[in-house]
Amino acid sequence: MTRQIQLCRDDIDVAEEHSKNASKLSHRHRIYNNERQISLCNYRRKPFQLLVQYIAAMIPTTQSREELINYCRHRYKDNRIEQAKIDEFVKTNFDENNAIRWYSRDSFIYRLLNEAGRLESVDLIYVFRSFIHDLYTQLANLPRPTNIIHVFRGQLMSQNELTELQQNIGKVFYTNTFLSTSLSYEIACEFSGLGTNPDLNSVIFQYELDESKKPKPFADISKDSYHHDENEVLLSMGTLFRLQSVEYIESMNIWYVELVLLEDGTSMEQHCSLLHQSPKDTPILLLFGQYLEDTQQYTEAEYYYRLYLEDEHVLMNDKFVHQTYMSIARVCKCKGEYAAAVETLDMAWSCCTPDNQKSLIDILKLKNEVFKEARLWNDAVETVQQLLETMPLSDYERAQALNDMGEIHMQNENWSEAMKNFQMASDVPPPANYSVEKRLRSRISSNLELSKIGAKTSQLAHRNNQSSFLQRYLLLPIAQTSRTAFDYFHSIFLTSSDQS
Repeated sequence: MTRQIQLCRDDIDVAEEHSKNASKLSHRHRIYNNERQISLCNYRRKPFQLLVQYIAAMIPTTQSREELINYCRHRYKDNRIEQAKIDEFVKTNFDENNAIRWYSRDSFIYRLLNEAGRLESVDLIYVFRSFIHDLYTQLANLPRPTNIIHVFRGQLMSQNELTELQQNIGKVFYTNTFLSTSLSYEIACEFSGLGTNPDLNSVIFQYELDESKKPKPFADISKDSYHHDENEVLLSMGTLFRLQSVEYIESMNIWYVELVLLEDGTSMEQHCSLLHQSPKDTPILLLFGQYLEDTQQYTEAEYYYRLYLEDEHVLMNDKFVHQTYMSIARVCKCKGEYAAAVETLDMAWSCCTPDNQKSLIDILKLKNEVFKEARLWNDAVETVQQLLETMPLSDYERAQALNDMGEIHMQNENWSEAMKNFQMASDVPPPANYSVEKRLRSRISSNLELSKIGAKTSQLAHRNNQSSFLQRYLLLPIAQTSRTAFDYFHSIFLTSSDQS
């Protein structure tokens, strides 16, 4: 059946912990509960399984295979037994038809690849990219059942982990490594411990697999496994499931968890909130960088972006080069390294041809964001001015730029210039599909009113030679985002104006 982990963290060897039958099973059936195998899809980020999807589509190269071998030799440099297995691997594995056999064997491949999945380590996943491709390909080439089937796996779980499951019924999960299951309910029961451990819960997972949903590959690997075990079904890394139910079976003293396979396309986008898909021809190093950037691992993201630029085969006129410089600038901005961000954007600019107007506009927009975040208002004004005077902007982009200019002037309490730009932004004709920029229009309108109040308040303060209540508070973020606050300050101003 299995040797992998699923939603657990306590270091328990189930095979040695419970029944006598388990002792007859091979070493590869050990399940360590601290090695979590299924993760909840995180709605705040692009999920790990999307990255795996790109990896699986990569064609292995001699370099990628050599990187894997060198890494494994380094990790097991003092282990003669594993070094011998690595020698054997080199002789036999440069063929995708051997991937299942190696993965099902108790060896360095299984342990290191599962470590990469459990930790969701981008660096390790990258090292194993050739083997992941091979394993996916071999699974995809094996016959799959045409009808719906149910597979099982059993394990011990702590109460906290069981509670986590109970609180996430209906949520989406994905496998963060290749998940080994069994067609045999009885084998799963053996691994669950059948309620014999007083400190942990016995849990049986049932997975409903439906090939019609076109999921990532899964197959019965009995004939291809190193041990030729019967009833073993291997699921691909990144397979999506919805948690249907968590029920306690009192008569057996076990918990029964049901999960249902999800489609690999539309459902992934619906349930994991993927915000964008990268082009299929995007270089893998950039995909890794995008994943790390989306998961706020900015230093690591910058490493992969720069690694791409250092490739001797990448030409300066490559269509991805200026995009990569922009990506580096974004992560520098997120790290607060504003000077580096501006310098990198200048490099992006130099890589763009004059006819690539869209990219030039995007570079100026990002540079403006950097200057504003760094509170370099004069530089921000110059950048927006360049955008307005030299770029062919759409009406929406022009209104957006004018609003940005107004907000910059408002930060400097340059009320007349702020009003001027907000008014020009307001005068830009709306598009036919007005709903597209409704939020921007609302913001422009609010900013225009605030700038008028700010200008009048400034006049009153100057007349009284002191800062007014309004001058100190009008520009607080809440005043720009809350209509209630705006109305409150507006009423105070009107009262003060009448009294003066």
